[in-house]
Amino acid sequence: MKKIIIAGSIVALTVLGACSANTDTKDTNTTKEETKKAATDTKKPATDNKKTAKTEPVVVNGIQLTLDKQEVTKAISKDQKEQNLYTFRVTGKNVSSINKGLGSADFILKTKDNKTLETDYNYAAFGGEIQPEKTLSGPVSFTLNKDQKATKLIYRIGKKEMMSWDVEN
Repeated sequence: MKKIIIAGSIVALTVLGACSANTDTKDTNTTKEETKKAATDTKKPATDNKKTAKTEPVVVNGIQLTLDKQEVTKAISKDQKEQNLYTFRVTGKNVSSINKGLGSADFILKTKDNKTLETDYNYAAFGGEIQPEKTLSGPVSFTLNKDQKATKLIYRIGKKEMMSWDVEN
């Protein structure tokens, strides 16, 4: 009897999960191209602490994402090696009618040598649930070796890449 109840519960959760799938019909390829253009249009001259201006908001999976700024600073690792710290300030506004989650863990960084880096939690991070029409923002940080160059900041849901921004070096 317990097996039937458990199996029924699993089926019900699967059906309910499928019903709540993303119904956003916006073409993510077009969105990626528009954001890439916005990111390259806002480039500023290089400085020691490089910063870029805010990008145009893009709606992905019911969250309006904005890359507010990018900053590259020098950092020293525990073994006294010089590294580059890439910090991005991200803002997400829930434009759907249900609560959505967003956080630093949803972002990865691709490097020029095609490596994927996870968020570095030794630095400030953010995350939480966003209620409809509310906003959540915070930093996303990545540590790269001095010889590595970042190429793309990627927003993902699970393993699926949903959005990317070009990164200035």
